Order: sequence, then C-alpha cells, then structure tokens
Amino acid sequence: MTTLDTEEKWSDEELSSIREGLSDMAATLRAELVGVDADMTAVLGDQCNDDIDWADKQVGLITDTFRADNTRAVLEQTEHVIDRLDAGLYGICEQCGRTIPRARMQAFPRATCCIGCLS
Repeated sequence: MTTLDTEEKWSDEELSSIREGLSDMAATLRAELVGVDADMTAVLGDQCNDDIDWADKQVGLITDTFRADNTRAVLEQTEHVIDRLDAGLYGICEQCGRTIPRARMQAFPRATCCIGCLS
C-alpha cells in the first residue's frame, strides 16, 4: 500500500488556511527584502573614515547579501508551493508523485518532496 492510499486528503478549509499562511509568509519575505535593500543602500551611502570603517562596511554588505539571497530563496520556494497548491498538487511529492505525509506538511508547509526522495 502506498502513502497515497493511507493519507487523509486535505479539506478545502485546510487548504485555504494553508494558502493564507503561505501568502502571509510571502508578504513578510517581500517586506524583509525591501528592508535588506534599504540596509545595503544605507551601508553604501556611509562614508568610510579609515580602514576599519571600510572593513566594517564590507562585512555588512556581505552579511546583507547572504541574508537577501536566503530570503529570496525562501520566497521562491514559498511562491512555488503556492503555485502547486493552486494547481491541486499541494502535498504531492515532485519526485515520486506520492502523497507527502500530513505530519511532514504540517511541520514544513513548504515541502515539495517526501523524505524518501530527499535522500
């Protein structure tokens, strides 16, 4: 028996709630990207008085770049899951096509693969 045969289907209300949560998360991530962009712009506009200021500025830019890259990746993943949800594919593994266990989806709503396909 496959996971598909044993898993309870998501109700319309559950899927609506999940979509709302994912949409809220995407909005938060977009706002965070705006904030990171503002931080980077501020760092670039700061005057460097000496080598220590310059080094501190560089560290700030590197940190903000990593933060922006991570935020963009999570946003892309979130938007991808929203698209899958809208297509009726929420909780279906992209690799094997089986149902991703409900417990995994509840713990990590952005999951697109079952645990078996991750390894």
